[in-house]
Amino acid sequence: MEPINKYASDANAGVDKVAGKLHNGIRDTYQGAKSAESELVDKADAMGNKLADKADSVVSDARGRVKDGIKTVRDAVQQGRDTVAQSSETVLAYTRENPVKALMIAAVSGAFIWTLARALASSRD
Repeated sequence: MEPINKYASDANAGVDKVAGKLHNGIRDTYQGAKSAESELVDKADAMGNKLADKADSVVSDARGRVKDGIKTVRDAVQQGRDTVAQSSETVLAYTRENPVKALMIAAVSGAFIWTLARALASSRD
């Protein structure tokens, strides 16, 4: 009976050895998976940070362009105001120097606008 006990003992030792190797393999696989997961999380986090930085840069650039656009519009409006003011001063100066001519120009302009308005109104009818 002793040989059967030896075979059983050897079989148990073999099973224990295989179970130990399986256990070590499972442990190594688990640790590898955890390591891979950690690397993926780190890479995803880094990519998220890069995307956030890029988005901040794009938003900042857009804000700068909008501010530049607003400044350009303000400058154009101010230039228009200055031109109107200068034209108004020129008209006033001309009117003071040539009141009869200014009155004639105003009368002709008024008659032209009245004629144009009547022509447009009759074309709609």
